[in-house]
Amino acid sequence: MSEKKRIVELLEKETLNSVGVSERLGIKLDSVYVYLSVLESEKKIVKITDKRPHKYISITPEALMKRVYSIMLNKMRPKEKLSEFELKYTMNKVEELM
Repeated sequence: MSEKKRIVELLEKETLNSVGVSERLGIKLDSVYVYLSVLESEKKIVKITDKRPHKYISITPEALMKRVYSIMLNKMRPKEKLSEFELKYTMNKVEELM
């Protein structure tokens, strides 16, 4: 499997910066910078932070769904409280989609 494909698959599961990718996959950091730049230009990954160190996710439906789910849980507050059924049903559906 190519290094680029391994990076995309890793970034489907987690949001990482270049150092994290390097440590997880055992690729030299200098090479990771090149791979991330190429993958970003190919529109296979995207930076999700403006400040350094940049964090990346892959652009796949699964990765984007996880990102939306994370934003909803961490940055948004419901206007009204969900019933236990609504909460359980919604969480189960989202987890199925991921």
